[in-house]
Amino acid sequence: MCFFYRLIFFAFTFFSFLSYLNGQPYKIKFELEFYEKGNNQIISKNANWMISLRDEKGKVITQQLFPFKNKKQICDIQVLDYGTYTANFYLDLNNNQKLDKGILGQPIEPYAFSNEARNYFGTPSIRSQQFDFYEESKIIVVPLNFHFKNPF
Repeated sequence: MCFFYRLIFFAFTFFSFLSYLNGQPYKIKFELEFYEKGNNQIISKNANWMISLRDEKGKVITQQLFPFKNKKQICDIQVLDYGTYTANFYLDLNNNQKLDKGILGQPIEPYAFSNEARNYFGTPSIRSQQFDFYEESKIIVVPLNFHFKNPF
């Protein structure tokens, strides 16, 4: 039985090493969902989902824009390896490629942080945003919402 576990471990390590040599990226799948109770707002076709993926220390790895198609949409981001990551997301309603903020600095477009971390008076800690990516078939669900209420 011990031989069987060693064989599985060796096979997993070997294929992980081969994919590393080939530079074959892995895909983190985020299911972004804009959700607000009682909101039947029609979103402009010019809107975009924006994702900023960071390493476990909070350093930006990539920032990507995905054209808005539906209020619930899967977006893939490629990474070179499994590991611990953080991410922040927003729905750019007016397509100006930035998260718009109000007079007091509060976001006025729907946004979210990975691991559903929230902090109403600033950015949540990096630790509270961390998630482990270890399986490509897993879909990470991210509900996006307005900070207080829809200002539009």
